[in-house]
Amino acid sequence: APMMYSEVPMQYHEDGSFVQTHPVWKPHPLQGWAPDFIPKLGSDAIASGLIDDIVHVTGPQAMETSIQLAQKEGIFTGTSGGGSLYCAIEFAKTAPKGSNILAVLADTGERYLSTPLFAGVPAEMTPEELAISDSTPGARPNFPGLPPVTEEASQLVAKLNKENSVMIWAIEGCPFCKAVCDLFDAAGVTYKRVDVDSFQLAKHNQGNQIRAALAHETKVTTFPKVFIKSKFEG
Repeated sequence: APMMYSEVPMQYHEDGSFVQTHPVWKPHPLQGWAPDFIPKLGSDAIASGLIDDIVHVTGPQAMETSIQLAQKEGIFTGTSGGGSLYCAIEFAKTAPKGSNILAVLADTGERYLSTPLFAGVPAEMTPEELAISDSTPGARPNFPGLPPVTEEASQLVAKLNKENSVMIWAIEGCPFCKAVCDLFDAAGVTYKRVDVDSFQLAKHNQGNQIRAALAHETKVTTFPKVFIKSKFEG
């Protein structure tokens, strides 16, 4: 919105690609919205007078609307979805009675779990959430939790972290683990990956013992866990 509102025109090559970043653009938390340029189609729409108004939404406003949408309506969307709804609500305040307003929520909230959108949501269930879950018997598996930390598991973790410049502790099928590995693969970085829930580590509950050792060392229970030169990076 700031780029379009600025009325500073973009310059394009003959094929429609932009020449350089728009001077008004700045980084923002609304992933999927407003890259550092106005697409040629957007500029054409502006020039043709097809845009009647521009409603500005800040990152915090978009995120708060997204959270409210999840809490009050059960609709799980991302930051840009919250921004779209925020603008629709603002427009509705002055729209003629009986107007039909379309707000596009372009994505689910799953891919934003590690972004500032859900920074206020702890990784583990709160006592209130546990109480709600426990109020319906059989609604969730009764996991026994991690076993006590053993010296053997701690030594194995330390050994592998030391032997490998980049060590990734992961879970099979975890999309975040795959994304991290894909990133290192694309960069040509050599690493060792161990899936703590693998079939091989099921024997004698070794996988969960490793998870306990990792949780004790890193103070977090989520995956992946990346160590670079034995230092936990996240």
